[in-house]
Amino acid sequence: MLCECGNWVLVITLLILLLKFSEYHHYNLMSIITLLGFAAAALTTGSFLPQAIKTIRTKDTHSISFFMYLLFSTGTLLWLLFGLFSNNIPIIVANAITLVFAVIILFYKIKFRKKDSTGLK
Repeated sequence: MLCECGNWVLVITLLILLLKFSEYHHYNLMSIITLLGFAAAALTTGSFLPQAIKTIRTKDTHSISFFMYLLFSTGTLLWLLFGLFSNNIPIIVANAITLVFAVIILFYKIKFRKKDSTGLK
């Protein structure tokens, strides 16, 4: 079993080989880069979804930081705008999906909050 550092080295090596292979076989490099973007988008959005779905189902936002989700939602909105302005489909798709779930969780955090001495947690 490879250590975590070894896994990253393997992934980077495979990406370099893929790019070199595409040069030698005249594949459209932009298509490969777009596929790489979609793979990254699928992994990052996919990693976010289980927690988002659990939070939406249970409506339990007690352990979620309001300010973290506010910043996260704002950042995701900015990434979405960047993707729209630069016409970058993987960034648009990933951030549109993530923004929907992040805003729902942020809404739940506001709607189902339990006030304490500090207000929103």
